[in-house]
Amino acid sequence: MPNIVVNRRRALLAGLATAGAGLMGVNVMGGTAAADPYVTREPLLAGANPFVTLYEEGRPTAYASVWRVDWSRYGSGAALVVWTPGGLRVIGDEPRLARWIEEHFVRHFDEAKALPSWPAVRVERAAVHVRIDPLRGALAGAGDLTVRIGDPLDARPVGIADFPIQG
Repeated sequence: MPNIVVNRRRALLAGLATAGAGLMGVNVMGGTAAADPYVTREPLLAGANPFVTLYEEGRPTAYASVWRVDWSRYGSGAALVVWTPGGLRVIGDEPRLARWIEEHFVRHFDEAKALPSWPAVRVERAAVHVRIDPLRGALAGAGDLTVRIGDPLDARPVGIADFPIQG
């Protein structure tokens, strides 16, 4: 049986279509049940997180991580994490959620680790507006900051059992 990779919607649809019958031997992350058993784990958040890194002459000049959190252990909301050589801004409509996102997720992403520095953070409270279109990109803004991400180059559903979150 070939490995099967599906997105969340297809997984939900497949689950509805096979309710009662099960997906015997198939794991939505690939492999078979015997080789790669399904492991349950407590979800931390559900939402979307488009990001972009800009480069000039091979060096990063800006990084933006846009968050629309539909559910998490810290509630729902939106946040922007934007790095430039001049500093780091973290803006959220719920500061506790924005701080958690920056501290426990964004700074641990490979894209953020590749930046030359990651300065100390002060979270700004502001209404964050996020519009995400999987085919066209994302538009987010808060106060004087606007992030536009166009024409996605890659999309990947993420489910990581051993993400290096603090605690």
